[in-house]
Amino acid sequence: QEWAGQFEESTEVDVVARQFVLKTIRRKKYRCRCGGCIETAPAPPKLAPGQRYSIDFAIEVAASKYLFHEPLERQVRRMAAEGLVIDSQTLWGQIETLERVVRPAVEELRRWILSQAVVGADETHWKLLDGKEKTKGGQSKRWQVWVLECPEAVYFRIEDNRSTEAAKALLEGYSGVVMCDGYQAYRSLQKQVAGIQLAHCWAHARRKFLEAEAVYPKETEPIVRDINALFALERQVPSGREHDGARL
Repeated sequence: QEWAGQFEESTEVDVVARQFVLKTIRRKKYRCRCGGCIETAPAPPKLAPGQRYSIDFAIEVAASKYLFHEPLERQVRRMAAEGLVIDSQTLWGQIETLERVVRPAVEELRRWILSQAVVGADETHWKLLDGKEKTKGGQSKRWQVWVLECPEAVYFRIEDNRSTEAAKALLEGYSGVVMCDGYQAYRSLQKQVAGIQLAHCWAHARRKFLEAEAVYPKETEPIVRDINALFALERQVPSGREHDGARL
């Protein structure tokens, strides 16, 4: 006899396969009583007029490439296995169109960060993978990823160099404190642009003393100890811009 309302429950991890579907969109037409004026219901929003692919499809392609590092050719093969025949050029077109739509938001993010009183700036190399451009030593040339940040947001820009001009383009229009390392480009920028004040990073300075510690332990020990004491004081101050006064 069934025991009403009583079950033995358990859970398991399962998977629901992704599906690509072809949707038919029917837009209702309207006309006035005289038949002289015809109106059609608006179409769903598109990234660009005449687009065959939905906004969600473009986001899926971009997320797979940039969040999960899945190259477009690999996406093509996976989509073919799931029933969608497409080429990598079409997928790239979706990403390019999506980039044009979100570009104003990206630039607005940079402007918002530059409106803060204190920002962080840094740069690091980004190796080219195609190997077409070689230096005299046979090594691939490198791009540079520049970063601009504040506690609430981060902005990235890829340049082909780490010059003062690249730093100037990143911080164009800024007036305030730039937290950075001791790279020469920032010091040169400070001389060129009025209103920029540099605040160098103690962690970078500490790193140099740690490198010298094996050779000069007595000389470096008190310096490292004092820097560590600064870090300890910093940890006592709660995070957040409202507590900046306690750090001064």
